[in-house]
Amino acid sequence: MRVDVTELDLQSTTDDLLGQIFGSHYNGIDALGLTRETSQSHGFYAHCMSVDHGCSCDAEYARLTAEWARVVTSRQAATAVDRP
Repeated sequence: MRVDVTELDLQSTTDDLLGQIFGSHYNGIDALGLTRETSQSHGFYAHCMSVDHGCSCDAEYARLTAEWARVVTSRQAATAVDRP
């Protein structure tokens, strides 16, 4: 399955990387055997205080989304070159 980087949004549970691949962020976490902490260390979840604590995570999720978009685009381009 190809990830649609134009729809990629790490703040979404369905349009994030895992959501696009596994149907939801939580399905992906379960399928990969990750915890919230390990998903954070792998870049699937932002490390920031929640909105409930008076802090917005928007900037961190925007950074994660941009980095995943860069990685996915690069890998998709490399895969396209390898195809006959």
